[in-house]
Order: sequence, then structure tokens, then C-alpha cells
Amino acid sequence: MKNLYRLLSVLMLIASATATAQENVFSESFSKGIPVQIINSNKKHAICYKGNDTAVTSGVATFTPEEIWYLIGDANGFKLYSLVGGKRKAVKIDGNAEGSAATMTKVKDATLLKLSAADDDTYSISPVGTPELSFNMYGGAGRDIKLYNSNDPGSRWRFKVIDTDKPLTLNYDVNTEGNLATNTRIGNLAFLIDDTEGTITIDKALHRKQQTHYLPHNA
Repeated sequence: MKNLYRLLSVLMLIASATATAQENVFSESFSKGIPVQIINSNKKHAICYKGNDTAVTSGVATFTPEEIWYLIGDANGFKLYSLVGGKRKAVKIDGNAEGSAATMTKVKDATLLKLSAADDDTYSISPVGTPELSFNMYGGAGRDIKLYNSNDPGSRWRFKVIDTDKPLTLNYDVNTEGNLATNTRIGNLAFLIDDTEGTITIDKALHRKQQTHYLPHNA
């Protein structure tokens, strides 16, 4: 438990400047990509791609590699690449109607996207020509990203430019004598980075494990 408290103290000291899409978050190529994290307006959920299937989901923000994205193109149209997915995959919307899901596919089949700004410094992420629909987190952590009304709070996003050159590596070691009372979640490690709330679930799987977390630029 002492290690967990020490880890929490470190995370609580982290602070950084926020980068929005009003700054340059667009890249001309994957190799010259500007890494960004896409955070929902509730400041708790981020768009994720875990790489084990095609689904693009919403997860509790933990600043891990699964949450790093690249907007390849410009303000008139871009394709959304993932750090985990690499340069050969980008996001495709399976249809142009409400409820259409976001998936990872070959770049040539990816959907051209566009940002639309709201008055509260958030943005909708829409297929070009369909500004009334936006990526939506559809209920929270672990749910697929799908198109929904752009005015819904779950459809509004902020962008943080991420520094991938200086990762924060955290070591987890769940160690106890005897049997744990639970086989799943032991507890949550909650933290706040740049006004974004995050939660790391502590469980038996984190025995002697190491995780990489990327912080906002200039953190």
C-alpha cells in the first residue's frame, strides 16, 4: 500500500498546459505526426484503440499508448490514425447514419473526417459532409465509438498534444501474503492530469507489471 500512496502522490504533482485544436494538431504524415489525446467534454473518457480487434472505444483516460492519435490531413479533411494501429490503419465509420460504429481499417478505406468547433472550446468529430453527427462515447468506458447528435455532451471532444519522447513509466507490484479476498479488482488509483480525471484499476494482473503513460506536451 505504501507504494500505491507514493505513486498517487507523484501523479497528483503532475501539471501541464492544455492544447486544443485551435493550435496545430494536424500532421502531413504519420512519420511526422503530432500525437494527441482526444478527451470527452466530461474530462474523464478518452478515445482508445487497444489493437486486439477493429473496435474503437471510449475508455477512462489513463494517458496510455492506446489513447494516442494522429490527425493526418488538415482542417478541411483528415484521417485518424492510432499509435497502436500504426501507419497502415486508420478509422472508418461503418455507414453515415446515427449509430454507425468507428472501426480501424486499411488507410485507403478510412473515412475522411472534419472538426466543428462549439462555444465551449470542444469539437465534434464528423465525417466530411455530415456535421450533424459526431463521434460519441455511447455510455462511457468500454463502449464502442459511434455516430450520434453533434450537440450531445458525449459527442464533444477536446484535444491535448502529447509528448511521446518523455514517457512516464510506472511500476506496479501487487504483493500480499496469503490469498486475496477478490480475484478481480482490488481497488482504483485515481489521478488528475491537466484537469483530466483518470483511474487505473489495480488488480492481481498488475503483479510486477510496468505501464507506460504519456503526458501532455510541456508537462
